[in-house]
Amino acid sequence: MFTRITLRYGTATVAKDKLLCLQSSKRLIVIPSPTGRRRKRKVKNVSLRDLQVDEVMGLEDPEKLEYKIKQIQEYTRRLSEKLKLSSDHEKMDLPNTDVTKNVDEIFDQISSAKGIPVITKEHQLLSSASTNNTTDLSTLIRETSNIQMEQLLPTEIKKRINNDDLVMSSLFRKDKQDWNLIISELYSSKKKLKGLSLNLITFQLLPKIHNLSLESIEQLDEMLIESCSGDFATYNKRMYECLFQNLSRLTPLPSQTNDPVITKMKELMDRFDANLLPKGLKMNSYSLNYCITYVKKAKDFKSMNYFLTRFKNQYNVTPNRVNYTTIIQFYRDLNLPQQAWNIFSTMKFLSKEHSPDIITYNKMLQICMQERDYARAIDLFHEVSDMKLIPSVDTLTILIKVLAVCSGNTMESDGKQESLRLMGWKYCHELIKLGGWEENEKILSAMLTLSAYDGDVSLTRALYFKCIMKRFFQVRNESNDNSSIVSIWKKALQASLLNRLFIGYSKFKPDKLPLSFSFDEGMELRRNILNSVDYSGRSTEGIIVPLLPIINLGNSEEILAESNAMWRFNLEFGGITNGLSDSYLENDIAKVDVDNMVHSSLNVSEFKARFFPLIAQWRQVVNQDILNPICMGSYLTIPLRLQNKNEFLARLNSFTFQQKDFDEKIESFYNSKLQITETVKKEEKQEEEKIDPSANTVELKNDDINKNQDLLKYIGSLRYKMLANGTIYEYQMKLATMTNDSTLATKTWKDRGLFRKTAYFNNLEKRERVSLDTEFARLMVEYFVGQNMYVDAMSIILSSQRHINWTYHMVKQLHHKLMEVEDQENASRLLEIVNKKKSKVALLDEQLQELAL
Repeated sequence: MFTRITLRYGTATVAKDKLLCLQSSKRLIVIPSPTGRRRKRKVKNVSLRDLQVDEVMGLEDPEKLEYKIKQIQEYTRRLSEKLKLSSDHEKMDLPNTDVTKNVDEIFDQISSAKGIPVITKEHQLLSSASTNNTTDLSTLIRETSNIQMEQLLPTEIKKRINNDDLVMSSLFRKDKQDWNLIISELYSSKKKLKGLSLNLITFQLLPKIHNLSLESIEQLDEMLIESCSGDFATYNKRMYECLFQNLSRLTPLPSQTNDPVITKMKELMDRFDANLLPKGLKMNSYSLNYCITYVKKAKDFKSMNYFLTRFKNQYNVTPNRVNYTTIIQFYRDLNLPQQAWNIFSTMKFLSKEHSPDIITYNKMLQICMQERDYARAIDLFHEVSDMKLIPSVDTLTILIKVLAVCSGNTMESDGKQESLRLMGWKYCHELIKLGGWEENEKILSAMLTLSAYDGDVSLTRALYFKCIMKRFFQVRNESNDNSSIVSIWKKALQASLLNRLFIGYSKFKPDKLPLSFSFDEGMELRRNILNSVDYSGRSTEGIIVPLLPIINLGNSEEILAESNAMWRFNLEFGGITNGLSDSYLENDIAKVDVDNMVHSSLNVSEFKARFFPLIAQWRQVVNQDILNPICMGSYLTIPLRLQNKNEFLARLNSFTFQQKDFDEKIESFYNSKLQITETVKKEEKQEEEKIDPSANTVELKNDDINKNQDLLKYIGSLRYKMLANGTIYEYQMKLATMTNDSTLATKTWKDRGLFRKTAYFNNLEKRERVSLDTEFARLMVEYFVGQNMYVDAMSIILSSQRHINWTYHMVKQLHHKLMEVEDQENASRLLEIVNKKKSKVALLDEQLQELAL
């Protein structure tokens, strides 16, 4: 228990409580040993007997397991050193002769020792190359290339293509193979696939083909038919599966009534039924998954039902676990969470083969994020443990994001904002313990989401910087040498990351203490992350992100300035294109002949349509992935929450436009242009008739030129502006309520009234239109309550009760104010509206709408 040590000036007693007592004749000193660091066991001279690899799997103690891993690493290191040393000894054992005299002999010996083919002097003579058994260097390289090409493509097909350079350039890099060129070249050859054995096509060629375009798929299908001599009975299932697999990987084109990919799938299935079905061969679940995978991307509800029904009735193929997971993702993309939950419940009650796996649970966690339902997400995570499934990194990161997003709203978090974020940090530290988190973008993104919703601007900036720099260098390393810096930044910059950064800016409070300060692990992690970033570019090869070179931002002015800089940085592809500058399109604008566009248009609608290709072309210099409603909303929320009215209006006018303003400018310009043209013609006619022309002729022409330039500048500015949607008007109403600005409020609800008449609003689904109207009506009631205009607030509720389902939390402030002023009549009417039950007719309408979906 105690160890007694004899020292020079006294004795030392070492006890179990880690106190070292030095006893001398004069004094007694108690020295506590450091408790922060534990003494590590050294790993030296490890032999194979010490490893006992079979016992590693049974270890449960983390310390013993860590020590065993270190033993294995030490043994591997020593083994590598021995191999290197033995290799050096082999080289040293060679004769020590004059290298300048016997170069060929020494090279032969080294080559023989290493297994490299010997190249003698005779190989250097082209005249004797045919007589020797060995080959020269160029022949050796050519033979190596042939071996590689045989692995990439069967020899018979390579001969028909007859272009080795094309084969090597298209297929050499497995991560970027281009089979479209191979199929196109093979399709252009004389024989194509004729005369080749069925085994070669089925087992050596088709399994390698992937990522074909629709045109190449059609060509491959035609060649396969020719190889079967038109006999569809020999057109086997593997051929069909290859075509279905490549069709499933295509990207659907927007706004297509008859999707050619779905049409091709149906054509293949009809051909399969007519030829192979009578022989007892049937489509399987893999083919079903290919079909619904593409339909999921196309978001085609009708086609999804078609394929599920056909496979069920015609082939007796019911969805398996993978198919059900794909269908869940389909419903998630269509924002139909209830249908996804129904499928998930069905999987639980089917056989064990259909029971949800960790991938399915991850999809359901994403649906929880859509619904902002943290309680259900936690229940799902507990189910994963009960089912004895191993949570993946995706599982934990999605759960962390659900907790973070729900903590941003009092209603969604049930008033437990800090508790949810603390739970999120708990799961973050579980991921950190696994190691390698600094290189894992998903973990960094989850931590970024947590810090953003916590309002920890310093940590949010640091994590955003790490994510962007990691993505930039990763994309640059994976890109070709010919890739431009713009294309690299386009792939590296992500709208979701920028949105999280803006959320962190908007929640900035200089006197708020970050939540990570509440526990030791959080403080240490935060300190390490902040100290690991360098905004000056010295550690990032001169790549500079426009973040202020300070760790902490101290005031709202710095927040606004940095958020503006980051907005421009992302829109201009890392600040490369300078696409937001007014002078950027001066040369392009000068080439546009507006007068010709007016004269060649039959009406104002045709004239308006002529600008759309120009706008689409000019918008290419701005990152349209960033210019989306979500990022725009977060960008406007920053000055809104910081209560900076001027900055909000400046951002609103600079980067958004209204449909009514666009229509008014085009129509007024078109009409004035026609009037000016008629006036000029009259003046020219008077001049021909020798009548004194009007003094306004020159002014009209100058005014005409100025109007042309003003219109084109406005059209050019639309390249970095987003059409105002319903959310933009909601932000304006919030600002009017916050600043008590009646002028802004009046203008906002008038503009939104015109917005409801636009084609954009009317093309939205009814459910989305009602949701937008409900939120704006609630904000108007909130504004009138703030202005003590209770009668006006009641009139909005009474006039919209047939279309809007008013709940108590929406009118809570109004009810309290009515009770304060003792307006019992309006308070009672308000409660009647809130507590009313839906009529049978209304319930029947809702059921019909659900059936229509």
